[in-house]
Amino acid sequence: MLHPSRFENGDLLAKRSISGSDYCGAGLEGGGLKRKLLLQPELREAIARLSQQRPKDETLGQRLSEAEYGALLDGLAHEDPRIVKRFGMGDAEAPLPEDGRRRLLSEQRTMVLDRNMAVFELLTGIQGDFERRGMNPNLWQSWCGDWTELLYSLGAHDGDEDLIGASALHVVRRLLLGGEASLEDRRELARSAPILRRILDAYGGLTFPAFFMRTLHMLYLLTLLARGATGFEAEGQERLGRDEEGIELHPLPEGHSFRAEQDALARYDFPGWEQQRGLPHFSSFEHPDGRSRSSEEFKCATGRTVTEWDAEHVAGLVKGGGKLSGKKGSMAKRPNRSRGAFVFCCPHRVIYGFHVMLRGESPRDPFTVLYTRLRRDDLPEVVIYDNACALRNYCMRRAPAHFANVRFLVDRFHYAKAGAEVHKCGPSNSVDSYDWLEWVNTSAVESVNSYLKGFRSLGWYSGLESFMVILPLLLGGYNAALRRVDDAKLCVAILVTCWTVGVRVGLLRG
Repeated sequence: MLHPSRFENGDLLAKRSISGSDYCGAGLEGGGLKRKLLLQPELREAIARLSQQRPKDETLGQRLSEAEYGALLDGLAHEDPRIVKRFGMGDAEAPLPEDGRRRLLSEQRTMVLDRNMAVFELLTGIQGDFERRGMNPNLWQSWCGDWTELLYSLGAHDGDEDLIGASALHVVRRLLLGGEASLEDRRELARSAPILRRILDAYGGLTFPAFFMRTLHMLYLLTLLARGATGFEAEGQERLGRDEEGIELHPLPEGHSFRAEQDALARYDFPGWEQQRGLPHFSSFEHPDGRSRSSEEFKCATGRTVTEWDAEHVAGLVKGGGKLSGKKGSMAKRPNRSRGAFVFCCPHRVIYGFHVMLRGESPRDPFTVLYTRLRRDDLPEVVIYDNACALRNYCMRRAPAHFANVRFLVDRFHYAKAGAEVHKCGPSNSVDSYDWLEWVNTSAVESVNSYLKGFRSLGWYSGLESFMVILPLLLGGYNAALRRVDDAKLCVAILVTCWTVGVRVGLLRG
């Protein structure tokens, strides 16, 4: 975790989003733009339970009773969205009592009610469609069919703006205006909105059913607002691709106050990875030292920070931490030094750079690098991270326009984990939802971590200055020892000794 940048006089580089200027929507209790279609948490949980996407989960795997499903519809259609519906144990046939009212600004009630009514229309439409097709219309009793993934996504804890990728917005707009999907449109949906593509295919592949259009329209507007129309307080709004003074981004000069901490803790030596801007203090969301005021840095499954999870489950990783150690009754110990290094690499395991973590891993680590070192046009199309759902929420809350075209996905290894570490975010966060990523190595960084584990003790017992000398040498040697990315291509079809010069140039450089 890195601290916010400071000017030469010691003042923080601060940014504060302002309602009506920096965002065009609001959440419950005036908390700023919320990237969720359903804002009441009790209704979201009920929708997730209805989907049965996570049947083995202790909470989300419990089926709704008929009374609970009725309470869900009542909550969605209620004319006063301040009413809090209770979902839980009770008489299965009797209406569930209302627990009370939540605080909700008057200007937000229409927005919340419109979104709720869209989902109400979706659920009742699914019931009617199932009945016409001879299927069980009682959704609380049966599988939700092709709507399972979408319903769970609407009920999961993460935002909903990733259901429609940026490149699929024009396709959704055409369908909302009454057009039909072409072959190219379907390909674009498969790439950027795979859950919607599967629903489209289930209904003939040309257009969506009428009862889904209102929900789709809400998702379309939510995605547009969540990915842009943002600025900050410095003389109007920040211009994309420019620094705080409106000047086109360029590497900060040596000795610049914004570089002080990253120069001491980070090494990103590849061209284009130089630090180009400072790390702001987002005062609406953070403490002065950069820690979030809310739970947005927590792990998806456990509701705790990575540091807290490691302290309990990973022996020796933190001082006095872990359930196991070498001797019975003792605690694993190590010097109270850094919390390790955060590494960026590509799917071919080439390491781009690293920085030292002083407080424990969090979404702030990748955000800092992507925001301060890469221009918007140079950002990767896909970022794969074991806590990508939290990283997406973190990035889109602070710099939505900067990250508007980036897809954040959880690697296969971590998304498929079971038990206490299972991801509870929506399936749009899974690499396996995207066919075009089928052959991408999503565990490349795990290979790097496996290599670095052999030097863990060396890192623990080294001071920061020594560590910043040793680790670049190790990572540079690792990069130099990697096999060439095109080595496998040389073995395709025929022996390389049989290739002509023209074939070699055409396949490897053409």
